[in-house]
Amino acid sequence: MLDDLIARVEAAEAGSRELDCMISVELRVLSPHMDVAPWAVNWTGPYATKGGRVYLVHSDGSLGPNWTPPPLTTSLDAALGLVERKLPGICWGVEIGLGGFDAYVSRNRVGTGHWLSEAFGKTPALALILALLRALASKDTSPRSEGEEPPALGKFCDACQAIPTFGYCKLAGCPLAPAEEKRP
Repeated sequence: MLDDLIARVEAAEAGSRELDCMISVELRVLSPHMDVAPWAVNWTGPYATKGGRVYLVHSDGSLGPNWTPPPLTTSLDAALGLVERKLPGICWGVEIGLGGFDAYVSRNRVGTGHWLSEAFGKTPALALILALLRALASKDTSPRSEGEEPPALGKFCDACQAIPTFGYCKLAGCPLAPAEEKRP
């Protein structure tokens, strides 16, 4: 379902309430009063969207509690709020590109490694939402391999004074780097 949503956002010429509803359902963005209700947060039943609102659907098919999702695809503030909520502590950016906007979300930490998700959209909000969706779809927001040792925090490479990202300097010829066949 996330791949379908990514395709819809990629194809969008502008933000819309329909897209906001789809994102709200997929990423479980509830209204503030429902965010604290365990039954709503853990809702596994179906949703329906109608007139820019999201509805929980009861087992008999009737529409239940509903909310208007934030303008995620038309407001950069709303898009950024969602990015910070879903991926706390990440870096982000939006730039004017040719014919639209370039956006990225990334994490660059010595302890957890680096990942980057980039996107292009017709509006800043669409570009940022698309970068977020791609990051969430990758299912790998911490690229360290299973069993890989965390790097030595705060230890600089004696050869080049760089802070290693994998516990050693990756520069060619660095005396601290393991043999080529042992590198990830």
